[in-house]
Amino acid sequence: MQKKLIALAIAGLASTGAIAETTYSIKGQVNIGIDQYKLGQGTALTAISGTEQRLSDQQSRLVFNADHTIGGNSKAWVTVDMRTSMDTNQAGTTTYGLTAGNTGVGLMGDWGKLTVGRWELHYNEGAVNELSRVVISQALGTNGMLSQVNGSVVAKGTRSDNVIMYDSANLNGFTGRFAYSTSPRGSEGTAVAPAVAGAAPIPLGNSGGGNAMTGALRYAAGPIKAGVSFYTEDSEDRRANAPNTDQRGTRAYVGYTLPVGLSIGLTLDRSKYSAGTTTVTNPKWAERSAWLVPVKYASGPHGAYFAYGKANSATGTGTVAGADSSAKFTKIGYDYALYKDTNVGVFYTKISNAPAAKYNLFALASGQQTSTLAGQSVSQLYAGLSFSF
Repeated sequence: MQKKLIALAIAGLASTGAIAETTYSIKGQVNIGIDQYKLGQGTALTAISGTEQRLSDQQSRLVFNADHTIGGNSKAWVTVDMRTSMDTNQAGTTTYGLTAGNTGVGLMGDWGKLTVGRWELHYNEGAVNELSRVVISQALGTNGMLSQVNGSVVAKGTRSDNVIMYDSANLNGFTGRFAYSTSPRGSEGTAVAPAVAGAAPIPLGNSGGGNAMTGALRYAAGPIKAGVSFYTEDSEDRRANAPNTDQRGTRAYVGYTLPVGLSIGLTLDRSKYSAGTTTVTNPKWAERSAWLVPVKYASGPHGAYFAYGKANSATGTGTVAGADSSAKFTKIGYDYALYKDTNVGVFYTKISNAPAAKYNLFALASGQQTSTLAGQSVSQLYAGLSFSF
């Protein structure tokens, strides 16, 4: 009797449209391969050199989506992007876990899309001209070298926390984005332990002082993909003598695909961060300019990839005078489509660091590779598979 009542209740809801307009989907990717990661000698006395060999997961994921029509062409939606590790169990880290990927809730319609949650901001703008079918995070110079100032990552290099974001509707190929984060690195006001046991914790700085903002304008139509993006971040603690970890970034990119399947692009980036013994009232900036030329060729199931770029030596009061912190990025790769959702490939990626430079390949946490120290060159040879469903 109880089962019949439940069935009748569900049927009644469906007949009124209460649940008929809700849609659900589950999709995902498995990205895994064999990774040979090599570090040069470098100039730092504590640098670890040599070759690391490992099985490397490249941010495999499960993505859960749902949306519900709320009137006219407007919908409420939710996305939960769960990052999984196919080689080790790393759930709960910033790279892996239930909401480690782009995760949010909001509204969308002909007017655009509103997102509240955690999302990628700025650092991957322009990566569309570099992406391959085989997912290999470390081979992305856009997300890697161009999103660092001598090893210090700009715009977090992953999902930013506490994001409120608006993406515009597509207007003749143009789309725009504006996002604000109350604290992109998670903490929205902290406190230190009291001097006297049992006393109330002492507030640390201004709990509403830190924030980040980004804006982007993109164009994608026909053979052209182009855009500009800016990013500004102020650290959470705004006391006069507080350590300052502020960041600024500006990027522009363009890519063009020829009818023969060959595409070539150019990305320019200028970023800076407050470095050294710097405070809110005494910022010391380290600033550098960088560029990247990505090239792709597609012919049937075959795909070939090349990229070359350079980060110039950082300048400013937060740097050491005369120190060469420049770096060069090189990538070459090939992938083959076994089926529309199954690809295999091999990629070689290298960063050549000058004596004072310590740039890293992107997303080292994906394979738990060792970070570089001053002057170390770093390279990776990767052979892997990507399966989408």
